[in-house]
Amino acid sequence: MDQVWAAQVVKREQAAEGVTLFELVSLDRRTMVDFSAGAHIALHMSVGIRQYSLCNGPDDRDCYRIAVRLEADGRGGSRQICESLHVGDVVQVSGPFNHFALNADDPHPLLIAAGIGITPMLAMALECQANGRPFELHYAGRASHRMAFLPLVGERLKDATRLYAPDLNDGERMQLQQVIPAATLGRHLYVCGPASLIDDVCATARAKGWADDHIHFEHFHGAPPIPQQGDVPFEVQIQSTGQCITVGAEETVADALQRNGIYLNVSCGSGVCGACRTGVIAGEVDHRDYFYTPQEHAQGTEFTPCCSRARGAKLLLDL
Repeated sequence: MDQVWAAQVVKREQAAEGVTLFELVSLDRRTMVDFSAGAHIALHMSVGIRQYSLCNGPDDRDCYRIAVRLEADGRGGSRQICESLHVGDVVQVSGPFNHFALNADDPHPLLIAAGIGITPMLAMALECQANGRPFELHYAGRASHRMAFLPLVGERLKDATRLYAPDLNDGERMQLQQVIPAATLGRHLYVCGPASLIDDVCATARAKGWADDHIHFEHFHGAPPIPQQGDVPFEVQIQSTGQCITVGAEETVADALQRNGIYLNVSCGSGVCGACRTGVIAGEVDHRDYFYTPQEHAQGTEFTPCCSRARGAKLLLDL
């Protein structure tokens, strides 16, 4: 289980319409734990655990800075955070974690963001700038007043950034066929935003020769797992004890484990964040997550028990 620690809100301000910026500091640590661009922290709220990308630059490590968009039709996490967290309040936090880091050998990262997806991309762009690494940032929004960090992006990153919104640059739309060039040796692409954008970016990049392991993405959330036609019960076996547990056709592996007193670090519950990832020693996985690459799915050495299942009768888990 990841360590949970107490953080205090030291700053709160509006970053754009519907977006609130929070700065958090640890209550009981003299120094903040360092992190790299692409990292996130998890806020443990009464409605559940919610993960938010850190948007600090590399020269700005005296706090953890996140931006939260209020999702009126969400699961309640953003509403609780935006409506109840104020300066001086204390919240339980875990992390930072990073499953979305820049590739160290990438000579010229291509960064694509839409909406609140700018948060990890801002950190990546600032890190590239600080290290003297060329980069290219494309940032789209529904309107400029809804685009977080627009002044900062316009002032510090303007030479490497293209902005897209109906009220910016004569209403220019982001055309992925123009934004994404043919693949070149060593170059990586990073995208964060709505699922539809991520799907379109990945499809366009693959059509232009980008390898899957050079396309990196981070989803906000996925659809909750629902039983699919043909789902049947199967067993999972715990390597350390030999215990066998039956997973019902309409329950997740994580739920079955919890029913038997085995608690995993389940966060998103939909295969997006990777917090619950678990090793697989034997058996074939029916991957239903958004976290792993196609190559990692093929390897089958890990899975997300919050949503994925077995293709056969049993999985032997590294627990």
